[in-house]
Amino acid sequence: MQAPDNNSKYTFLSRLEHRPRGSTLEQVEQSLRTSIISLDFTPGELIDKRAVCARLGVSMFPVSEALARLAVEGLVEVLPQRGTRVTRIHLRVIREFMLIRQALEELVAATAAHRLSPSALDVLRSNLRAQEQAVARKDPLGFHNLDLAFHNTLVEALELPRIAAIIEVSRANIDRARRLLSSPRRHMATLIEHREVLHALEVRDAEAARRAMKTHLEAVMEELERVSGQNPKIFTPD
Repeated sequence: MQAPDNNSKYTFLSRLEHRPRGSTLEQVEQSLRTSIISLDFTPGELIDKRAVCARLGVSMFPVSEALARLAVEGLVEVLPQRGTRVTRIHLRVIREFMLIRQALEELVAATAAHRLSPSALDVLRSNLRAQEQAVARKDPLGFHNLDLAFHNTLVEALELPRIAAIIEVSRANIDRARRLLSSPRRHMATLIEHREVLHALEVRDAEAARRAMKTHLEAVMEELERVSGQNPKIFTPD
């Protein structure tokens, strides 16, 4: 019997050769994290490490180490004698991560109202114009990336790397579930919520900025609660 071709699996993964920046382990970790969050790896799917190695063009060591890091983040789980599996989405865990993210991002928004520079506000305005264009052309991936950039700009402009790192870990788990919310209706709602955040920042109203961010993130969680009941194979019941 002919051996299976490992290169025929995981075609969404790209080889890491000749990447100019970052170590092999970091590149493997980022590649796998991105593929898990984007749902290229299906929740509940066993990961074929040899196939991952073949697609990325790396040895087994960085793949195993990267998966160990992702297990700490809750994106995969190690099953004794069976291998590594992409975790199903636990709504209880999502709620906890969202509480962490909400607490931090509300604080960031309030702080930004006082400290954000005019140039950073210009970046946010430009981002919102691009969001409007993405909504108009029905570009879900483009909108998703702009959504991330909007939130990242607030943290980066305030130079809060430790807070940014905590938010990033929390968001990795949340964003995997958020991919299921992608729709023109949700994109328009997000755009409107982002406009409210920006307006509060422009008028330097810290409490309004905090409330706008709270409203935005609570709306996301409410949608996730609704979608979880419609996707029992992806979400783990409480």
